Amino acid sequence: MKGSGLEVFISAAFGSVSSIINGKAWTNALRAYRLIISVLLKNFFVDVPKTYQKLSDYLETVREHPTGKLWVDCLIKPTLLALILLRAERNGDFLLQQYCLKKMLLYFAAASHYNYFRYLSWYTRQMENLTKDAKADLMAGAHVCRHTDGGTAVPADQFGEQTYIKRGKGAGGIKGISISPEQITVWVNSFSVCSHLDVPMEDMYKGTDDKETPCGEKDTASTKKHKEEGEARRKLDEDDRGKIADALDKCTHPLTEQHAGVYNICNGLAAPDTVNVQDALAIGMEQSE
Repeated sequence: MKGSGLEVFISAAFGSVSSIINGKAWTNALRAYRLIISVLLKNFFVDVPKTYQKLSDYLETVREHPTGKLWVDCLIKPTLLALILLRAERNGDFLLQQYCLKKMLLYFAAASHYNYFRYLSWYTRQMENLTKDAKADLMAGAHVCRHTDGGTAVPADQFGEQTYIKRGKGAGGIKGISISPEQITVWVNSFSVCSHLDVPMEDMYKGTDDKETPCGEKDTASTKKHKEEGEARRKLDEDDRGKIADALDKCTHPLTEQHAGVYNICNGLAAPDTVNVQDALAIGMEQSE
């Protein structure tokens, strides 16, 4: 998407544009791209209800010109795919997760991330040939973890970062206290016991009526509510969408304005005929095969 005008929309509502574009600040990046595509698709969602099939048909229609194809294939579709993967992980939906991973293969191939492509291909093939018992466990949500019963699910590797690794590196953790293998072994083996004690202690000193959501709102069902669903986050999203929409009003809409070649929608600079970035998805499919 370099030179497409995308960076203008990011800078309209976010700082650290370079970190967002190169993927270092991936949480901000995903939020930025989510808000941008919601603004780009605003006209489509004017009349409700809309179905997945109607959205797919609409995206196919706007892909008929090169610039629209670039924005759909290289921004809108991969962002939606990432959001679907997040939903699969948070809900513990194993089949939806596998669907997303297979769809991502084309993008890894097109972007020359060959190690991701290679091992993810191997992994998805393994998942197709699981034993009946192993598949039943994964279908029941065994591939994710939860901090609380009924709460938002967390991928297993991220759960480790939020528990063992965080406790080990944080204040009072083993890091910086000792590097003795014997002491570390004792500390790690005692961690699960400490965790079981932490939960009832928190419940003892925190009344059910005093629980707060991550956004600071009082909520008796706080453990079942993700911070992105809070009023403060929704208000912030609304404000940032407004800033992005104002920036889009000063540019050419990539999904409605049709021109012969690929061009920057903010300054009108046309790409040379040798540029084929709009065909990235087709190239990835060819490499995948």
